[in-house]
Amino acid sequence: MSVKGKLVKYSLAAAIVSTSFAGIPFSEKGLAQHLAAQTAYAAAVSSTETAIARYNAVYAKLDTQGQADVEAARLAIKNLSGSQRDAIAGPIADKLNVSDTDRAVLANLVVDLLSVPAVLSVDSFNNIVSNPDYRATLKSVAADANVDVQGLKIEDVAETAVAIEASVKSQLEVKTLSELLALATDTAKQKEFFADAVDSALAIAGTNAQKLRDLATAYDIKASDLVQALSALRAEVGANKFDKARNAIALAYVATLNANTPSTTSPGSGTVLSGLDQQLDNLTKQLADATDAEKSKLVEQAVDFFLDAIKGADSLSVQTTVVDGKVTADPSQAVVAKLDAVIAAAAKLQSFLTAAKSDASIPVKAFNVDLGTVESQSIGFKLSEEAMKKLNASPFSSLNVIVNGLTLEVPNNAEFGKSLELSIGIEDSAIEGYNTVSSVYSFELTLGGKAVTEFTNPLVLHIPLGNLDGVDKELLSVAKIVDGKLQFQGGVLNGNTIVEPRDTFSSYVVVENKVSFSDIASVQAWAGRQIEVLAAKGAISGRSDKVFDPKGNVTRAEFAKMLIRALNLESANLTSDFSDVKSTDWFAPYVAAAAKKGIINGRSADKFAPNATITRAEMATMIARALRLTSTVGDVKDVNAALSKFSDAGSIHASLKDGVALAASQNIIIGDNGKFNPNNNATRAEAAVILYRTLQVK
Repeated sequence: MSVKGKLVKYSLAAAIVSTSFAGIPFSEKGLAQHLAAQTAYAAAVSSTETAIARYNAVYAKLDTQGQADVEAARLAIKNLSGSQRDAIAGPIADKLNVSDTDRAVLANLVVDLLSVPAVLSVDSFNNIVSNPDYRATLKSVAADANVDVQGLKIEDVAETAVAIEASVKSQLEVKTLSELLALATDTAKQKEFFADAVDSALAIAGTNAQKLRDLATAYDIKASDLVQALSALRAEVGANKFDKARNAIALAYVATLNANTPSTTSPGSGTVLSGLDQQLDNLTKQLADATDAEKSKLVEQAVDFFLDAIKGADSLSVQTTVVDGKVTADPSQAVVAKLDAVIAAAAKLQSFLTAAKSDASIPVKAFNVDLGTVESQSIGFKLSEEAMKKLNASPFSSLNVIVNGLTLEVPNNAEFGKSLELSIGIEDSAIEGYNTVSSVYSFELTLGGKAVTEFTNPLVLHIPLGNLDGVDKELLSVAKIVDGKLQFQGGVLNGNTIVEPRDTFSSYVVVENKVSFSDIASVQAWAGRQIEVLAAKGAISGRSDKVFDPKGNVTRAEFAKMLIRALNLESANLTSDFSDVKSTDWFAPYVAAAAKKGIINGRSADKFAPNATITRAEMATMIARALRLTSTVGDVKDVNAALSKFSDAGSIHASLKDGVALAASQNIIIGDNGKFNPNNNATRAEAAVILYRTLQVK
């Protein structure tokens, strides 16, 4: 189908126009250096991201069979023999007068470019241009042509590719249905159509476009040569297999045109808003005569349309550069462009929800910026104040910065609505006396030009783990390194990462922390493991060295610390208003956090009574309040039914019944011989068991 010529030629053949004979100056440092140009980095990302976004928009329109057809053709291309590759590259290689060795290299390059992945990324370009054989041969080709291509970057390539697609799109949009059908059935017209699009793109004004034209002219390479290469590809892959993939892509491409998506928009914005306006406008028209049940379904549809529209706009793959030995990235412009598009889409959805008189919320998730895998112990990342404020205005819940498997989750909060500079140090180092299962990570953060080490709204670390063979996973803990000593912070295991929110920045490592006490034999059977796990994570500690005191009563201050630490609810810079809690007290930050979050109240308006013992009912209530903050657990609908398992339920104070019922419904509290004993003082062993059960609630 003709339209296929547009897309495959934009993505596949256009790649040849731009890369295989464009003479990119492949330095020994690879593509990252060319993308980096420091002053041009943000611009460099834009056209590349636009090209990638347009391709991904088309791929997203493929149905299941279409995806299968495209993948089958792609694999067939990858599996071509050397002689087949030479036949495909012949129309171009014949004009280059290269050695047999270089010709074979060029043939492999052409086929690599034609074997486009299902979803493009800047990395897919990098994998090709960083190939040393390709680099050496293309440098030689450029030199032999006596064409000055110094300074030509992959972005110039992307601009030309986007121009080809724009030419294709503009021509298709003005054709009638009969003209499109004629084009779809006439191979000669298809070849002519695409050749015109390539020539049009190469004819655009501009210094770097001139370099491409000069290089093509030097070797007398024409758009018709690309058409011949694609025809040879079709023959070698098999007409049936090739045409199935071509037709699937063609239909998907037409679908993006029908969605009125501009092809030269900022990165991602075209794909995000593709058709969403029209979809939501159509739903809005249906609201007038809709019943409540029908409105509910329309709202569901609207949300689904929104989620479909922002696919691909919630993430950004970023190329890094190296400055003075430090890997750096500043994708501010590309981030702003994507966020602008999502903000516009969210505003459109909100307008519909308002018209529908719906209280449904806009779904939120993280915006991911992936720096990929880098070989450096020092990484720098920047985002402008504009980008961070755009994040604040977006529906995304956080900014996730990803590198080498590490994710740093920055909450979408006004606290971070300033220019952001993040430095990450990565060092592989064993910690003496511990089984070390991660690298040592150090972090520095600057907001608005000022170094920041404490945060009211915690950042979340997702630390990748190494070999866990023989490791007791429940005893793994994120440890903060302070003056060479470890302070254990806990963390939740999630697959092959451990997740831990932090309200301060320092150096962190993950270790297996085995803690033992000499006095827990009497409770070992029912509380030993729980004490060991919570101690490993720093949530509980002994009352002296090796002495846990399992049967001792828990004080209000102790339990505040246990609960806040176990559930990672610390917040920096919080203070309490209680007259009996001094800022220098060891429990002050935990009491402040528990009080500010509504987990615990004072015994009076200005007294906390930190050394008073805590009852079992009070402990259950505190846990219930914390669970409402940290999980999706909701209130118990029938409190009396939930408490009926306890024969002494009538002894529970009325103000504490809801909390006890919730804890009971989650099997956090079980009771003893049918009794809860709500007014008994809780022991330290009981507190450990109950907190351990709390951690199992998802």
